Amino acid sequence: MGTEPKYQRGSKPGKLSEFKDELVRALKADAHRPRRNRRTALALFHTIKANGYTGGHTAVTDFIRGWYASSGHAVSRAFVPLQFEPGEAHQFDWSEEHLMIGGVWRMITPRSTR
Repeated sequence: MGTEPKYQRGSKPGKLSEFKDELVRALKADAHRPRRNRRTALALFHTIKANGYTGGHTAVTDFIRGWYASSGHAVSRAFVPLQFEPGEAHQFDWSEEHLMIGGVWRMITPRSTR
C-alpha cells in the first residue's frame, strides 16, 4: 500500500499582505504615544481601507494582536504582593469625617498609619 496524499495549501499573498508594512509603521509610531492617544484597530482598519484594502476587519485585528504578542507589547501579568514587612509600605486614609463637637460641625481627617 502507498502513502496517502496530503493536501498542501499553496502560499499566495493575502489581501492584507501589501498593507502590513503600513500597519507596522502605524503600530510602532503609536507605541511611543500615551495609551489614550493611540489609534484603535478600527481606526487603522479605516486608514488602510481608504488606501485600497478590500479585506475584512477581522484579518486586521488578528494581525494587530499577533504583532503586539510578538513584539513584546502584549499585556503581561504582574505580581503585586499583598503582605509587606514593617516599614515597607504606608497606608493612607484620605476620607473625611464630619462630627458635631460642642454644637459646631467639624471636619476630621485621619492621619496616616504606618
